[in-house]
Amino acid sequence: RELTIENLHIKKADGTIQKNSMRYWNNDLDQAPFDDRDLYRDKDDFFKTIPFTQILAGRGCPYPCTYCFNHGYKAIHVKNGMKPKEYTNFRSVDHVIAELKVLSEKYNARDFFFNDSTLTWNKKWILEFCVKYKASGLKQTFCINAVIPELKEEVCAALADTGKCRLIRFGLETGNEDFRIKTLRKNINNEQMIEGVERMDRYGLRYSMQMMLGLPGETLDFAWETIEMARKITR
Repeated sequence: RELTIENLHIKKADGTIQKNSMRYWNNDLDQAPFDDRDLYRDKDDFFKTIPFTQILAGRGCPYPCTYCFNHGYKAIHVKNGMKPKEYTNFRSVDHVIAELKVLSEKYNARDFFFNDSTLTWNKKWILEFCVKYKASGLKQTFCINAVIPELKEEVCAALADTGKCRLIRFGLETGNEDFRIKTLRKNINNEQMIEGVERMDRYGLRYSMQMMLGLPGETLDFAWETIEMARKITR
């Protein structure tokens, strides 16, 4: 029976590979139990001293960036029957808040790091999260990943209003706009980058940005454009 578990490819005793079928994703993420962190926290004190606690609010990413695994992973599941719009999904805000309270009360979490590719792609969800986080009584700060065009005025205002958003991480990736859009398929221009950072500045939101140097096809001039663009954004 153990050889029929879906999603697994299994090498059998005779050396042949058994390729089992794909399992269709359950899109009601609230049905899944919270991660059992005791599995690794009890193994080494290192896990108890990390200053932040990672959490995932959902699954997937709605963007097709070529440097990320998500577009390929999504294609595998769509080929096996998933609807494209089902790939990216969040748990309910209440379910996430409940887990944060467990992390606070059981594990003495000091800071939450949402490791979702972007926590702000669903505007309705992030606005509800900000309201409920503020009302929850949680004292911890939190850090999120975001994509610049998602950081509209209302979203920045809501994140700032929590009083707990410690850091917003976003990807500049490369300073060459053409290379970013055509090769990396990250459809964000430099003006959008600058405007997004200006909005975060207005609301006192701290940010950091990811950059990639030495990309396939990149020139030395492109690399310097990345450095200059980062300097321009941060003034």
